[in-house]
Amino acid sequence: MGKYIHQVDLENALSPSTVAYIFTDPGSSQINASAVADVISRAEAEVDSWMLPEVEVGSPGFIQTDRLVRGCAVDFAICFAFERHPEYVRTFGEDPRTMSRWKRAVERMERVQAATQRLPDQQAVKQQNVGGIYLDDSIRNCITSIDGRRNGAGF
Repeated sequence: MGKYIHQVDLENALSPSTVAYIFTDPGSSQINASAVADVISRAEAEVDSWMLPEVEVGSPGFIQTDRLVRGCAVDFAICFAFERHPEYVRTFGEDPRTMSRWKRAVERMERVQAATQRLPDQQAVKQQNVGGIYLDDSIRNCITSIDGRRNGAGF
């Protein structure tokens, strides 16, 4: 169904009955598969949006079953799924968990983007944002303060 996760991943993270409740429309007895696919698609888009500058997601060497990527996609998908039925979130007290999941996924993706956390299942390839020499050959000025006053008689 999805690039990183499937409905079964949501069921494993929440429970089959919770997924059934959230994705079964009133008057229907079956799970709305297009709604599940939409939530998964939104979650994967969120993950991809964090990774694009650092990792070429579509490259042949990229492993789509990376555990960290899948974990973030599941966290985002749970948050999007709970938006589908906010009364479920209020009734069962899931709201505090939802925001902590979102925050955890965002912080994890920020670490991947900043190259302070690596994707564990990817090949050991040097990321473009790591290493190298940065030279700053710009002009430097020493000024007093912005309003013209002296900063003191320091050095």
